[in-house]
Amino acid sequence: FLHTSIPNPNFKLPIGISFYTFQTMSYTIDVYRQKVKAQHNLIAFGMYVSMFPQLIAGPIVRYASVEQQMNDRVLVPAKMVAGLQRFIIGLGKKVLLANQIGALWTEISTQKTGTVLGAWLGAIAFMFQIYFDFSGYSDMAIGLGHIFGFTFPENFKYPYISKSITEFWRRWHITLSTWFREYLYIPLGGNRRGRTRQIWNLFVVWSLTGLWHGASWNFVLWGIYYFILLTIEKIFLGEKLEQLPGWLQHVYTCLVVLFGWVIFANENIADLGALACITQAEGKEKQPDYPTLYESAARTWTFTGTREIYAYLAQLDVHAPGKLRGNRALQAFDEFYAAFDIQSG
Repeated sequence: FLHTSIPNPNFKLPIGISFYTFQTMSYTIDVYRQKVKAQHNLIAFGMYVSMFPQLIAGPIVRYASVEQQMNDRVLVPAKMVAGLQRFIIGLGKKVLLANQIGALWTEISTQKTGTVLGAWLGAIAFMFQIYFDFSGYSDMAIGLGHIFGFTFPENFKYPYISKSITEFWRRWHITLSTWFREYLYIPLGGNRRGRTRQIWNLFVVWSLTGLWHGASWNFVLWGIYYFILLTIEKIFLGEKLEQLPGWLQHVYTCLVVLFGWVIFANENIADLGALACITQAEGKEKQPDYPTLYESAARTWTFTGTREIYAYLAQLDVHAPGKLRGNRALQAFDEFYAAFDIQSG
């Protein structure tokens, strides 16, 4: 991408290193700031660092939030049942939704040729796949924490209902945003040293946020993309957005986030240029059979019991706004199946 010649040592990094590195850093910093007492029990400290429910996919748990629970946690049957329900919801998100949508994304992203409609479908599939995958893992981790007597912080609060990018990052991967705010943005000066310094602080934070997600230029570009958007919103766009109808704010946010996921998903920067120019290839080469592909996508949802399991999950997820309006969702499922003459569930 930048025509650099940095050698690649090809190190094999431990799974989950980005999560438990931040956890141990937060412990060290909080002890230095005298916000928590040093843990002298090596086993207790090891349990905090290697707590398996959230070790590899978050949420990022700060030591201060579980210090008391490590010493005095109590197993409450009602909390354990709630934890089991939360785990089932997370498992459903991962297996029933993320994996199935991910299959569609994989099918489209591996096509050598494509169409504009196919590119949009693939991007939207990835947008939902990464949410259901990541939030599903967080739900399972929080549920397991409840079963073992711990209360882990929430990591997602329906980010796709946001009406601005600023709001989106208050709802998406909350523990990561909190970590960068508490341990990097505020120590750098936050917004207390003038607009120029604030913009620099945002640049540092979002460049490192992108790099945290992976050692590839597309992640750095993804971080800078959000730095630019958040800076624009802070300077003038945020006030303008508030004057628009709510639905238009929502459309703006979803489109901007969607384009961000396109950057995130393509480690080869050249692929982004190919997507931008995809319409130029139409008609020159044989196109994929997209009607068949769309039908295949519909059929991935129709294995026995999908509809009934979704209905059960909709009833369980009591935290959803309006309880997810499960009946409307199920009606949409049936209409989607009917379009391809497929029997649901």
